[in-house]
Amino acid sequence: MTTTEKEITPSRVTVLDANELNNEIFSIIKNQLTAITNNLPPQVTYFDPELQTLLKTILWVLSVQRTSATFGQQLLKIKYSKQIPNNSLSRLGFILIGSSYLKQRLPLFFSLFQRTSDSNFAYKIIDYCELAVNIANILYFIKFIRQGGASTFLEYLLGLKPISTVPSSSRNIGYSFMARELIWHGLIELLVLVIPMINYHALKRRFKKYINFTATEQRKETVEELNKENLKCAVCKDFLILPHHMGCSHLFCYYCLLSHRLADKKFECPICGFSNPEASIIPLSLKW
Repeated sequence: MTTTEKEITPSRVTVLDANELNNEIFSIIKNQLTAITNNLPPQVTYFDPELQTLLKTILWVLSVQRTSATFGQQLLKIKYSKQIPNNSLSRLGFILIGSSYLKQRLPLFFSLFQRTSDSNFAYKIIDYCELAVNIANILYFIKFIRQGGASTFLEYLLGLKPISTVPSSSRNIGYSFMARELIWHGLIELLVLVIPMINYHALKRRFKKYINFTATEQRKETVEELNKENLKCAVCKDFLILPHHMGCSHLFCYYCLLSHRLADKKFECPICGFSNPEASIIPLSLKW
C-alpha cells in the first residue's frame, strides 16, 4: 500500500496551488501578528524580521516536521516522499527561513560598515548571488512545467519530491461558474464605458415630451400654483437663491438653472416647456 502511495505523482497544478496556499496561510497569520504589534510600543516593530522568522519556524515545525507536508500540501492531499531522510526537510526549512531572514537583516548589518570599502563589495556579491539564484529558479521552473516533480530548484537539489496521498483522478473543471463570471465582468465593463456617455438630462427631457405631462389642464393647474408661489424655483421648488430666468416667465435659482443648462443645452422649463439654447441665463434685475 505504501509503495502504491509513493508511486502517485501529483499534477503540476496541484503542486503550484499548494505553494499558493502556503503563502496565503502565512500572510493571514502575519497580518494578525502585525495588527498585534501595531498596538505595542514602537520599539517592538524593530524586531519584525525576528517575529516573522519565529512564525515561519513554528509553522514549519507544526506542519513539515510532523507530517512531512506543509499546510497547503495537506489541504490538497500531497506530501513529501518518505524515502527521503528527515535531515533533508530540516535543511530545506533552514535554508528557506534563514535566507528570508538574512534578506531582511543584511542591509542593517552592512549599514554598520558603510565607511569601509568592504561593504560595497559585499553588496555586489549579494546582488550577483541573488541574480544567479533567480536565473536558476526560472530555468528550473521551465523544466517543472514540462516534466513536473519538485516545484522549486532548492527542493530539486535536496532530492525532495512531492507525492499524492490519494489515488489519481481526472481533474474536473466546471466552466459554468467561469462563464457566468466572464459575462458579468463583460457587462460591468460595458456599463462603465457606456453610462458616462449617456446624457440623463436630455433623455429625461425627451421622455417627458412623449407623455401627457404637458397637457393643457395640467398646465393651467401649474400656472395657478405658480401665481401663488412665484418666489419659488421652478426646478428645486424652494425659495429662490440668486434669481435668474432664461426667457420665459418662470424663475430659477442661479445654480439650478446653470447646472441643468450645462448638462443639457436644450433644457426646457419644467413648467411651461420653454427652451432657447441660444439665449443665456438672465439675472432677475435685468428682467424686471
